Amino acid sequence: MEPIPVKTRLYPAYVPKFRCIAQDCRNDCCHDWNIFFSKKDYLKIKRAEKSPQLEQLTAQAMGRIPDGERTEDRYGEFHTHEGACPFQNEEGLCRLQLELGEGALPHVCRTFPRLHRFTPMGRQEALSTGCEAVVQLLWDAPEGLDFVEDPLEKQQWKGLQDVGRYRQYPIFHSAVIDILQARQFSIPRRLLILGLMLEKAAKEWDSLDAARWQSQVELLLGDPSLTESLEQLPGNQKAFLAENMRTAALIAAGEGSFLLKTLEQSGAFFNSGTDAAPHVLFQETFFEEASQAFRETFGDIDYFFENLLVNTAFLTAVPSLTDPEQLWKSYVSLCGTYSFFRFLTVLCCGKEPTKEKLFQGVVLASRALLHNKDRQARLRDQFFQTGSQTLAHMAVLVKE
Repeated sequence: MEPIPVKTRLYPAYVPKFRCIAQDCRNDCCHDWNIFFSKKDYLKIKRAEKSPQLEQLTAQAMGRIPDGERTEDRYGEFHTHEGACPFQNEEGLCRLQLELGEGALPHVCRTFPRLHRFTPMGRQEALSTGCEAVVQLLWDAPEGLDFVEDPLEKQQWKGLQDVGRYRQYPIFHSAVIDILQARQFSIPRRLLILGLMLEKAAKEWDSLDAARWQSQVELLLGDPSLTESLEQLPGNQKAFLAENMRTAALIAAGEGSFLLKTLEQSGAFFNSGTDAAPHVLFQETFFEEASQAFRETFGDIDYFFENLLVNTAFLTAVPSLTDPEQLWKSYVSLCGTYSFFRFLTVLCCGKEPTKEKLFQGVVLASRALLHNKDRQARLRDQFFQTGSQTLAHMAVLVKE
């Protein structure tokens, strides 16, 4: 079978505007998450000629991931101290880079928040909302996100293996973005329309006519009366909170104890255990009070959550088209991520919301989910293990 040629790059129009805000960043990328890197990066840092002071710091601050958990790509890590990368100096600058240059940094430190992947639509280049400066760019785009396509230099061309319905990815991915940006509908309704159409594609996988499927999407977006029944799918705040509490607890039980501390400070959680063995108590009335304060402070900022959704779908290349199961899993992951964005931003803002707290919630949620594929897969797979992967349950996730 002929490989799928990739000769272009595709990126959100805001990407060229990105600039690191360095010392002005309140949620800089050297804090509040573990920094993992490959064996190649580990050995490069280990073998570099360093001053005695930097050599000593490296020996203390860098280590290999334990046996059984270590892989080629996830081989080493920097041991954070009180939530901070130990190489960060008092001015917020990297000691490793200052002495050895940018080339000495692990790939993740050199490229963050830039991410890319090759798809049949092109080399999709995106910026992660784990970076505060990227979140600001989404906030500054009330008209929504546009996309730009440019030719790739010939040496960057690539041929992709054709699996499943991968060759039809441009049709499906474009439809995902069109649905998520359909402002004639509420965001929950958009997500449910998307689920309805992806569920249809999964059920008809072997006989699916992609062009006809695309026409049906256009019909649904053009006639709101066709999807009015989706508004009747009930939300359930208790179930919404329970699902997102489960996500928060899983993060807090791993390397994400920073998340628990943030929510304790907001007043949402009490930890009656220890950092090593947290026992989280959720203030049940807190979310309702914080939600009210959130609405009063920010008003209608659906455009911002739309931008978060679109950026996430683009970043994670939704939908997966290898097989019908992966197709639906990619949708469930998108709903779960959106739900956690809504949950965490409200809790981080607490009863005195500010834009800075809102951005912190987005950054923390992004780092916890979008940058930890294993954790995201565990959370997603739990929906399938409990039979909660249905479209009706997704309505619970996306309706607060």
